[in-house]
Amino acid sequence: MYDNLILYEFLGKKIENLPFNCTLKSKLEYSYIYELNLKGAFLSVPFNKIRVVSNRRNIITEVSFCFLKVIDNSIFELYNNKFGYPDNILKPDKIVYNEEWENEEFKSTKVVSKLKETSFENNPILIKWNKKDYQVRIFLKHELNISEVIFSLFPDKI
Repeated sequence: MYDNLILYEFLGKKIENLPFNCTLKSKLEYSYIYELNLKGAFLSVPFNKIRVVSNRRNIITEVSFCFLKVIDNSIFELYNNKFGYPDNILKPDKIVYNEEWENEEFKSTKVVSKLKETSFENNPILIKWNKKDYQVRIFLKHELNISEVIFSLFPDKI
């Protein structure tokens, strides 16, 4: 187990220079998506898998992981201590698009909402920190009881 990996330090590096084995999962027009089956922790919060995105030049542009709970106030404070107070804490406001569809296997609903600023206590779905060279985003998926943390380079830093 790798404790307290500083995942954002992978940003901007060549994928082949990672100290871990990566498995190519998808090849898109402008990027490659890799997966690392790696038990570790970031800010003492454990995870089992890391997703790494690189551009066509094999430069890492994004690193993400999930953990199996919606972050609570203690984890939020760990991120605040590391990155400062977030630039945005957002929750859904007005629905701008709603589509339902189904087939023989399942039913799905797609909802697109405008977002508005809120506080952590009001069940946000997105928290963002804008650092000098990269962004930290946490998507809180309350209905699935998971949180996804994404570190990504700003496009002008790639």
